[in-house]
Parts: sequence; C-alpha cells; structure tokens
Amino acid sequence: MTPRDVRLVLAWLNADPDIAFLVPDGPGRWRASRQVPELPDGTHALWHVPGGPLPVIEADGQWLGRTVADPFRGWTELRRGGDPTIPWLGDPACIIHMGLWPGGAPLTKPRVEDPADQIGTSSFSWIGNQWAATRGPASPATSKWWQRLRRWIQREGVALPEHIARLRRPMRTWAFPDAFAVIMRPQPPLPAE
Repeated sequence: MTPRDVRLVLAWLNADPDIAFLVPDGPGRWRASRQVPELPDGTHALWHVPGGPLPVIEADGQWLGRTVADPFRGWTELRRGGDPTIPWLGDPACIIHMGLWPGGAPLTKPRVEDPADQIGTSSFSWIGNQWAATRGPASPATSKWWQRLRRWIQREGVALPEHIARLRRPMRTWAFPDAFAVIMRPQPPLPAE
C-alpha cells in the first residue's frame, strides 16, 4: 500500500460498524474507537466487536477469564506486550492485526533513488482458530468478517505475479491500486552495493 491506498483502507474500516480501533489513551491505557482520522505507519489492532469481549491479561501474563468492562471508555493494561504500539490481549480471536508500512519497514535502508518509489509490505493477520482447544473456537461472525476482508482486498487490489512478489511459499500477494501503479512503473537499475 501507498499512503493513498492506506486512506482507501481507512475509509473502508471507518465505515464498518463491526470494527473498532484499539488506540492509546495515555500511559499504559487503551480505548476502543469506532473511527480514527488517520493511520500512521506501524502495527494496529482492530477489534471485531461481534467477535467477543476483550480479555484482561493479568500482570503475570495469565488470562483468568476476566474481560475489559467497557473498551470504549478505556482500560489500563496490567501487563505490557512486546509491541508498545498495541495493547497486549493474548491474541484473542476477536482481534485482527494490521501492519502498515507504506514507506518501508523501520530500519530498512531505501533501495531506490526516490524514497517515494519504495513501498513496504503491509499486512492483515488473524489468529483464527489457533486457540480453539483451550479458549473455544473463533466467533463465526469474525470468520465471516475475515472472509469479507479477503474478498474486498481481492476486489480492490491486484494479485502480483509471482516473479514480482518473490514468493517462497504458496500464497498470493495483493497490491492496492496506487501501489500497483508504482510497482509496475519502469524503474532504473538498483545501485551496486
């Protein structure tokens, strides 16, 4: 995705009544928000509200069955996760992670002369039924939402040919429209290292 594509994704997510963004609300505090005005580069946590409540992870890292009383009013986390940009919730099936890196992932050096021609790999990820045996299966509503997201990406995006995506495993890489235009634009050769 390019920044223009990120705006397209943001408009789609902001219009979805079943999605809430988990955003910082002060040191160690988080809250759910139905809409956000922008999405900076980084990792974002999306809560599929019909998928179930948000778990409270205790200070010792355990989940004892407690849930956040009102995510829209906010809560203070008892245990921080490894990524300080999103709340640590123990990977419940009601959370979709979105990594946005339109300018390239952090700590990567540009490989093109014009940084505007560099596009990082953005992603959506979902745990699905990974915890089905211990916490119960994912909500059917979240499974349906995940399939709807996939169909929307396929409708809005373009599947990259394998030689461009440089895939090492059997999966497809999709580019949103503006990113696809940049990818397909003729590029000068990379400088010798």
